[in-house]
Amino acid sequence: MEIYLRALEIKDFSLTSTWRNDPEVTDLLAGNVFHTSPDREKKWIEEVIMNDKVNIRLGVALKENDKLIGMVNLINIQWIDRNAEFSILLGDKSEWGKGYGKQATAQMLNFGFRERNLERIYLTVDVDHNRAISIYEDLGFKKEGVLRKHHFRKGKYRDVFIYSILKDEYV
Repeated sequence: MEIYLRALEIKDFSLTSTWRNDPEVTDLLAGNVFHTSPDREKKWIEEVIMNDKVNIRLGVALKENDKLIGMVNLINIQWIDRNAEFSILLGDKSEWGKGYGKQATAQMLNFGFRERNLERIYLTVDVDHNRAISIYEDLGFKKEGVLRKHHFRKGKYRDVFIYSILKDEYV
């Protein structure tokens, strides 16, 4: 089965708020993780749809049935420097392990480099998130370093790797 990227819709808030409140989904995310109410998530999606000028946030959906299974983002876009931070959240656990994360990442890289003319896309990833690290390295991301004790999760500080890929490295 294949995936495609689509605009987020207000109705998506019920799914995305469930994902953000699931510790199994958020356990190895390198960014801020917090519980959210459906009302807060709905307001966030409304803002993303109507007012966001520096971030591109898209849904990941299955082609077969249009089922939303996650989100991919290019955030903190620096249009002068032509760089952005990539993030992904595959929230539908029944779809894990099927290659959709790699497909979604590749599609967002293609969009960022070919459609938005970015020069560099970077990300942070928890040092223990081996499945994600493998995907990023397979797609050509290069490890730039480690951010020591970068985020606090489950009562301890955790390190994250920073990776990036340049436009001319993307095949």
